[in-house]
Amino acid sequence: MRDFYEDFYRLTATSTAHAEFCERVFGRDLCQHGFADMTQLDALIAALRLQPGARALDLGCGSGMIAEYISDCTGAHVSGLDYIPEAIRIARTRTAAKADRLAFAVGDINALELPPKAFDAILSIDSIYFSDDYARTIGELKRALRPGGRMGILYSFGREPWVPL
Repeated sequence: MRDFYEDFYRLTATSTAHAEFCERVFGRDLCQHGFADMTQLDALIAALRLQPGARALDLGCGSGMIAEYISDCTGAHVSGLDYIPEAIRIARTRTAAKADRLAFAVGDINALELPPKAFDAILSIDSIYFSDDYARTIGELKRALRPGGRMGILYSFGREPWVPL
């Protein structure tokens, strides 16, 4: 799986075909590799009630385009975490001028080391299913939320054609 995502982020960084695909299917090119469209993403942002100065974590941020969009829309500081070093490199390079409100780090959803009570909001878009132990992962995420913090998870479920109904 790691090889797939390394290639995915390296190739989509300059792919006009993928950019057009995202624009047509999701409503905007945020280098999506999942099922969340702009209506769902904007509803998530509204539910999280992010404001300037708030701190948010985007778990499974990929190349950081959704984290950047959220920060641009809300003024919140967004930290992105992903286990693909190439995706994090791309995110850091692209957003270097916005380092005052965007930060990206390599990390594993199955070995979270988040500071306690560090975030006003945590979001996971099409990434929570990479957890090997949902109870442990959600527990770690809850520990990283400040009192009154919010967690938003978009989880898509699909069925491969060869899997019986």
